[in-house]
Amino acid sequence: MRLVTLILVVASLTVIPTASAHHADNMFKTATYQVDCSTTTLCRSDNSTLSFFREASLTQTAKNLIWNTLYDKYGYPTVLALKHENPPVYTGGAETDLVYRIASWIQPSPARATCNDPIDSIKCDQFYISFGNDHWSQRPNVVCHETGHGLGFTHGEQAYPQKSNNDNSLECMSNADNAPYVVGPHMLPQINGTY
Repeated sequence: MRLVTLILVVASLTVIPTASAHHADNMFKTATYQVDCSTTTLCRSDNSTLSFFREASLTQTAKNLIWNTLYDKYGYPTVLALKHENPPVYTGGAETDLVYRIASWIQPSPARATCNDPIDSIKCDQFYISFGNDHWSQRPNVVCHETGHGLGFTHGEQAYPQKSNNDNSLECMSNADNAPYVVGPHMLPQINGTY
């Protein structure tokens, strides 16, 4: 009898979820944010092969930082297959997924990910990752954050359950000044579960 009780106690302890900051869903669409891709800048990329291009408006330093951020943060262990396309594809059914560039018109915002070609209510064929100036294109946390938007990650206020936009548990999707420059236990399972 004592052995059976002990087994039941151990079994019940293993099925109780632990309190964790990783329980927020901020992969578009969420239970909190149900708009269509065609009416917002938030969408998901259309496949797990993530093609990208860095336009000539970026300095070589920024291009290198974008490359390193993509491979260091969004390469292994995610399921994403990164593919540099040169030249990029801007039209048709298989456009380059992420196009990085300087676009001063977005100021005062430091950067913005914008769906250029929605496919349906959830997916987008091409995103422009635009930086207000070259200073922002050389900030790894900004590159990590905007690339996350291109994959479908929302801010905390659109997550379910909702979180502060500055909540550091959102990893590089946090807007906090000290946001961690990481794709880790919060973002990784959402990427791998989606793509």
